[in-house]
Order: sequence, then C-alpha cells, then structure tokens
Amino acid sequence: MLLLLVNGFYITSIFITESTVLAAEKSNIRAKVETLIKHNLQGQTDTLSLSLENIYQSSSVNQIKHDLRTELLTFKKTIADMYTDAPSDDAASANIYAFIDNYRWNGGRYIFAYDASSLENMANGANHRIIGSSSYNSQDKKGNYYARDIVNSAKAAPIGYSSYYFLNPISESVEEKISASFYFEPLNLV
Repeated sequence: MLLLLVNGFYITSIFITESTVLAAEKSNIRAKVETLIKHNLQGQTDTLSLSLENIYQSSSVNQIKHDLRTELLTFKKTIADMYTDAPSDDAASANIYAFIDNYRWNGGRYIFAYDASSLENMANGANHRIIGSSSYNSQDKKGNYYARDIVNSAKAAPIGYSSYYFLNPISESVEEKISASFYFEPLNLV
C-alpha cells in the first residue's frame, strides 16, 4: 500500500511538474511571439515611414523639375525671339548674354550659358567673374563634372535635367542643386 501511495504521489508530482512546465512554456512562447510581432510591426512602420519620405522627396523633385521646365520654356522662347529680332548673330549674342547676366527670379534662381563645345562660361546671372572661363574640368563637391553633365543633358532632350552638389552659403552645408537646360543651336549655347 505504501508503494501505491508513493506511486500515486510520484504520478501526481509528474502531472503537476508537467502542467507547470507547459504553463511556463506557454508564457515564454507568448512573450516571444509578442516580441516578434512588436519587432515586425516596428520594422513595417520604419519601412512605411521611409517609403513615405521617399515619395515626398520624389514628388518634391518632380515638382521642382516641372516648375523649372515651365520657366525654361518661357525663357527659351524669349531668347529665340531675341535671336530672330536681332540684326546679326553678334548683336543677338550680345543681347542674349546681357539678358542672362541680369535675369534673376523667385528669390535667387538665375540663368547661365555655356558654349556647348568648349564649356566656356558665356553668361551667368549669379557670378559675372566666371564669364570667359571654362567649366570643362569643374567638379562639384562629390567629384562630378557638372558642366559636362548639363551640356550632355541639354543635347539629349528638349529639356535636360542635371543635379550636382554645391555649398549653400546660407546653410553652410553641401546641398543638391537641380538645373534644367536646353540646347540653343543657332548660337551653340546650353
């Protein structure tokens, strides 16, 4: 009988231990699942935030390009009219360069012109000191030959777009700039 009592106690002890272990495992598994779900949701939230930021930046860049295109098409028509109305190519060049050198709009936007073959600065609405110098080997803050890219983009499409990195004198940080350009064949200008 004692043996039966000891066996009964032993079996009851096994069931209690098993129940305790299963309860602990269930609690452990629940905690692990909750942690996995939390990390997964955090990862999904981070991915969604990055996606929204990329969409915002893309739409911002697309809006800038759209605005530049509209402004540049107006400018392109203006210089085409100036060219047509001038008595000679020399007079047209002088008038167009003077126009570019003095034209600024929207709080700092300006126009510049390169000779499409030599990349000589023919006119510049922001920095008259560089007129006559070549930008052929000029690089931005990331080492890109920005003038070459501007000319190539202008020759490849009716309106070409280029981005390059310059120091912003106000923020004192290197920032991306976007240029829209076109090729004006009668004077070989970009």
